[in-house]
Amino acid sequence: MGTLLVQGDASGAIDKLRVVQRRFPHPVLGEERDALTVEALVGAGRYDEARSLADAFHRRSPDSLFTTTVSSAIRSIPAQDAGAP
Repeated sequence: MGTLLVQGDASGAIDKLRVVQRRFPHPVLGEERDALTVEALVGAGRYDEARSLADAFHRRSPDSLFTTTVSSAIRSIPAQDAGAP
């Protein structure tokens, strides 16, 4: 999934991450999966979904090792789209 992101296939990564989420709803690496999903949503230009998932992530896992990754992904949203809630 991370490979798809590196290759620029954000939509493909989102598809794979959604399959993993359905198959393993409470995985050991759930925080990593969610962080990758936020990155993929931002990469696909799905900013509202990314913000929503990021907000839920921060509420659920405020001390996660992936907090910086999620925050960085949200900060990378282009300025014209950054003002949305």
